[in-house]
Formats: sequence, C-alpha cells, structure tokens
Amino acid sequence: MPNKNMSLDTDDVDADVDETATHNETSANDADDTLGVADYLATVNDALQVGLRGVWVQGEITAFKRDNNKGHIYFSLVEEVDGKQHILKVNFWAGKQRGLRGKLAAHGLELADGMKVRITGRPEVYHAYGTFSLVLDDIDPTYTLGELVQRREEVIRRLKERGLFDKNRRTVLPLVPLRLAVITSVGTSANADVMKTLAESKLGFQIAEYDVRVQGPEAPGMIVTALKHASRRDDLDAVLVIRGGGAKNELAIFDDEDIATAIAACRHPVLTGIGHETDRTIADEVSFAEFKTPTACAKFVVDRVEAFVERLDEAWQRVATQSTQMLTLVAARLDNVAQRVRTGVLAALQHSSERLAVNANRLQKAPAACFAASASLLDDIADRLRLLDPVHLMKRGWSITRLSDGRVVRDVRQVKKNDSLTTRVANGTVTSTVGETKPTT
Repeated sequence: MPNKNMSLDTDDVDADVDETATHNETSANDADDTLGVADYLATVNDALQVGLRGVWVQGEITAFKRDNNKGHIYFSLVEEVDGKQHILKVNFWAGKQRGLRGKLAAHGLELADGMKVRITGRPEVYHAYGTFSLVLDDIDPTYTLGELVQRREEVIRRLKERGLFDKNRRTVLPLVPLRLAVITSVGTSANADVMKTLAESKLGFQIAEYDVRVQGPEAPGMIVTALKHASRRDDLDAVLVIRGGGAKNELAIFDDEDIATAIAACRHPVLTGIGHETDRTIADEVSFAEFKTPTACAKFVVDRVEAFVERLDEAWQRVATQSTQMLTLVAARLDNVAQRVRTGVLAALQHSSERLAVNANRLQKAPAACFAASASLLDDIADRLRLLDPVHLMKRGWSITRLSDGRVVRDVRQVKKNDSLTTRVANGTVTSTVGETKPTT
C-alpha cells in the first residue's frame, strides 16, 4: 500500500520513459500492446485505485462549490509546501453525502472554505477531460475538530501574552444601557429576534446597526471594522455581536484573532450572543459577557434596564409612602397646634370679654362718679374762692387802699404826704389825702 506522503523519483520516471520508448520501438507493430484512450484511462484508474486504496489525504478546502441542481459538491484540497501550493480536486457526490451528512452533523461540522479536513476516497481520471480528481468516500471529523481546538488554544495563548484576554471585562457596563450598537448580518433570523426582543420591551433603546457578514472569508474584516468604528463612538453604552447557530467550523469565524483583538480593545462593553447553547468561541471568551443565544443577549440588556426601572419605581414608591407618612404626621401636629391655638384664643377671648365687661361696667359708672367728685371738688374750690374773695374780708371789717396809680398800699413807706389814696370798704370807696405818715418802729 503506498504511503500518503509518497512521491515519484524523476530519475525513475525518465528510466521508465526510456524503457517504454525502447519497448515501443521493438513492438511498434504489435497491435495487442496498443490501448484505446478509454481502455488506457480505465487501466490507469484501476491502477490508481489499487495503489492508493485506503490512503487518507489532509489539506485545506478552497473553491468550495455546490451544484444546486444535482446536489454534488466540488472543491479543491490545498497544501502549501516550501511556498508552493499543491492542489487536489475533490468530487463529493450527492449519494455519498447522504451517508456522511449525519457523521458531520454529529460533530457539528459542515464543509466550507478554509476548513482543514482529512479525507479518503477513490482516485479517478475523468474520461471526458482526462483530469485527475479524488472522489470522496469518507471524512475524519476528529481531525477537523482537533485542528480547530489547536488553533483556538494558540490564539488564546497569544491573547493572554498580549494582555488582551480579559481587557474588555474591565470596562464598565452602564446601569441603564439604552444606547446599543448591534453588529450582525441584517435580515437574518438572529438579527430579527434581537430587534424584536428590544422593541417589545418598549424601553426606548437607541440602536445603531452594523450590517456585516458572519461567515465566509469577508466576515472577519467586516466584523473588525464594525467593532473599531463602534469603539470610537461616544454615544454608545454597549456593543452586541450577534450570530445565529451554525456548524462549528462556520462559528470558528469568531475564533479569529483579529476579531478577538478588536473586542478586547473596544472602549465599550461587548456582549456576545453567538450560535447555540453548546457553542463557545474565542469572541465569547474575551467579551465583557457572553450569552448562549442572540435572544438571550438582548434579553439580558432588557432585564438590566427593566430591573433599574423597577428599582426606580420602588424608590419612588418609598418616597411617596414616606412623604405621605410625613405629611400625615405634620398634619396631625398642625391639627394639635391648631387645637391648642384655638383653645388658647377662645380662652383669651373669654378672659378679654370678661375684662371688657368689667371695664365697661366701670366705664358706665365712672362718669357719674367723676362728675360727682368733680362737682364736690368744684364746690370746695368755690367755697375756698369765696373765702378768699376780698368782699368777704371787707364785710368782716377789712379794707384795701390803693395809690393813685392803682398799686395796693402794703408799706407805709409807699406813701408820701399829700398823696391821693383810694380806700375800698365793704360797701364803697373813700378818697383821702395823706397829711402825715408814721412808720411803726
């Protein structure tokens, strides 16, 4: 049985060619040694199938193509050695696919470009064109899975060495993440599920959608560009990277080191919802938080905002309850104070009313008493005045003498000889002329 790494020595080939030429010269006219093209190709195919029976070939799938009419699959298996590509064309007939589809699905695999595989089959030179190809009979899924695991481990190791593995988890997710960037393939069911979940919450999310490929060779570059653009924005709270379920090798797009680096370097928390519940990619490993499905990713954001709104409602309810209790207490205190004020005012008014009544009674009696006291006082004064009236004194024998200028004579020294004097007595006046004055000693 030939070795899978077998090669032909060119010297041996040249020797065989020379030997064949010599043989042809000696038997050029021997018709039994001459084959038609069909017989020759049949002989070659028989030789190849016998010589390469049971040989496994490994390489990377490229130029993957499916015949939608007949269901056949065509691709090339490529290996690069010393900078040169070696290509083997492979045919995967529809009938054979039915037998191997379950085997691939059991391991979560689906053939696609870029997938490294280990296959075996029947070598064949196609009679119509003389082209060589391998007709695929079987595939080793464990080889592909092992390759994916090995590649993942290498990428994770490099990310850790660069300090990027948990960098995005050190970002801060806002308490109310309403401004979201959604990086996904717009129009897919995964995108529809996410948008429906966000819309049905009625929470007023502001969403910036980035439409990217999520499989195929263009996917990593588009996803990285979207992540870098979102990272530069200041109007975002979080970035959602979304992709629906698929084969493990299709989801391996999110094991890409450039995507992981862009997630780690993003200034905003990156939330991933990639694949099914059993799938986990490197993008999930380095993100702020990963969720089993796209819907679960969107639901997390909705639940976070709703939890805040609920806490806010509870806080407002507590404020309202405490305010009501305080108002009730203050109202009770005000009623108590008002009652005391009312009682005090009524007591003061009663006391004032009583005092006013007493004073009013006093005022009613006061004028008569005042008048009586005043009359008595006036009578007393009148009596005194009457007693002081000179007329009354004169009646008792007294008199008043005045000089000609009206001055009352109180001192003998006021009078001179020949002065004219007027003397008033009780019943009239007497005029006289001073003849002589005699002061008393």
